Amino acid sequence: MKAKYGAIASKNRWIAVVYKGNYTQQELTGLKAELASSPGKVVRLYQGFCNSDPAGKNYMGAWLVDFDSGRFPSDTNTIYRLRLRLPTDGSQLAEIQLGTLRR
Repeated sequence: MKAKYGAIASKNRWIAVVYKGNYTQQELTGLKAELASSPGKVVRLYQGFCNSDPAGKNYMGAWLVDFDSGRFPSDTNTIYRLRLRLPTDGSQLAEIQLGTLRR
């Protein structure tokens, strides 16, 4: 069987975050991520995977930044912030300053 994955293209990047919190496993494994740019544009990211350590105390999530989609400006001066939101009510769990993203 042959498979083709767009995530392997050279212009795509993954953002991975290790986190923990006082929330249910369902909430922590279903976080939604978005990138907010310095000009104010917000783009939801595609979730690649999320998993916990064997004890279920620490989680790692990874999201795809798909530069080929045309949703991100080609300007190299754009500063980005990653926002993580809970899947249940959309409330913001964290915001992380990333800086510029290189393609």
